[in-house]
Amino acid sequence: MLHFWKPLPEIPNLEDFLQAQTQRPFESTQQTPPEPVWPEEETKCLNDLTESVKTQEPYRLLPAMFAHNHAKTLFPAVWQERQPEIQQRYQESLAAYQQQVKAAQAEWEARETERIAWLQRLTTGDLEEIKHTLTEIFTGLHLPFQDATQCGLFFDTADLISVNLDLPEMEQVILFTRKRLLKNGEVREVARDKVERNRDYFNLVTGECAFIAAEVFSYLPLCQTLRLAAYTQRPKAKETDPIDTYILDLKFARDELNAFNPETTPMQPFLIHSNARFQMAGDYELARIEPPSWLNHEDIQNAPLE
Repeated sequence: MLHFWKPLPEIPNLEDFLQAQTQRPFESTQQTPPEPVWPEEETKCLNDLTESVKTQEPYRLLPAMFAHNHAKTLFPAVWQERQPEIQQRYQESLAAYQQQVKAAQAEWEARETERIAWLQRLTTGDLEEIKHTLTEIFTGLHLPFQDATQCGLFFDTADLISVNLDLPEMEQVILFTRKRLLKNGEVREVARDKVERNRDYFNLVTGECAFIAAEVFSYLPLCQTLRLAAYTQRPKAKETDPIDTYILDLKFARDELNAFNPETTPMQPFLIHSNARFQMAGDYELARIEPPSWLNHEDIQNAPLE
């Protein structure tokens, strides 16, 4: 779970979106019905005829050779009737196959027309389509946390998306213990220290934020910047304290996030380089920060993250 966001979703550039507007050719996945193999069909017909003769008098009591020889004398007349039946079944199955392919091709072309129109709306900055796609992104986003969280989202222009994210609580996602293998072969649960747990939580929630930003960039070609405020729920020290405690104020640039490799660059220096705002203690605990001023937005919507 700690590394669910690695690797980050691929972030295509505008040229990729423009090239994707070319209609893709239809390729049928259905198998063409095989044509009759006439020698095999003749052999099958003769075998069926032989089995039928074996059930008749006097061939039930005679060696199989007699039934087979008699079947060969009956075969020409029977085959004359059977051959057109086989051909007709093949023609019927071929016609059904062609009809299915035609329907599948029409459905494919309709989906392609819809997909290309959608991409054209996104690349030309259609704000209604950007809103709709943004909502679809967050509605379909699955995160490996037990409880669904809420995410407020809005945007000012096609190139700027703003997100107000409800983070999982640390106690829900970071274990207090871990298993240790002793020299005698026994496995024992031992307590994890606070530094280890805080570091895991920092990497998890900042990774979640980077994952969400990359997901948005991967669908919206004109979006160049995503700013994200993230909060979690903490017990009140006094009655006037808010339950929702903001701990991250991040800003992701499309090109910088696309170039970011979490396997070679730690998250903390990457965020600092991008002018992120957070307060981290020596033990990696994230302290409360003031919510960013841009959260006072009229066009905010809430979407569930699953």
